[in-house]
Amino acid sequence: MAGRPQARALAAEIAHRATEQNETPLEYICSWLASGESLSKLARDIGVSQPAMSKYANGLPNAKERIKEARSEGAHAMVDKAHLLLEDCEHDRDAIAIAKARVELITWQAERLNQTEFGGQKQQINVNVNNIGSLSLDAMRTRSLPTHSTHARVTNVGEPLVIASVIDQSSVDASDDNATT
Repeated sequence: MAGRPQARALAAEIAHRATEQNETPLEYICSWLASGESLSKLARDIGVSQPAMSKYANGLPNAKERIKEARSEGAHAMVDKAHLLLEDCEHDRDAIAIAKARVELITWQAERLNQTEFGGQKQQINVNVNNIGSLSLDAMRTRSLPTHSTHARVTNVGEPLVIASVIDQSSVDASDDNATT
């Protein structure tokens, strides 16, 4: 950090804030995240870039797992904030639309940070396509057929479909006469 004034200033500010709370820098960052806030907001609050904050926080000893746990805990605070947003919302159309968008984003983030408690259950769908041919045939067998000039009798599934047609005998005789001449 010798040649990086932003990193030194960031470390000093986090150490100062942590000391005020009787915490280590990692404990301070984890407390911040567990309260439902983000590293981006902490970076903005301190006056540094988000990548610098993320690099500093994740560079602390044992940080990655502790930060992950703190974010998971913070999902509860995020849901509480979403609830308060809706309760305190103005009663006009635009304010409601803005509050709704914020609540959807906050709940989406909470679902991602704590999937065991806020994530939706993923449903498993099993599709068996081995017998697709027989399913199609069964569907055709049970389908209703038009009854004009064709009479259909639907049998039990698995038996052949029997169709009886009415043939106009005069048209058959006329076609036979034309074929022989």
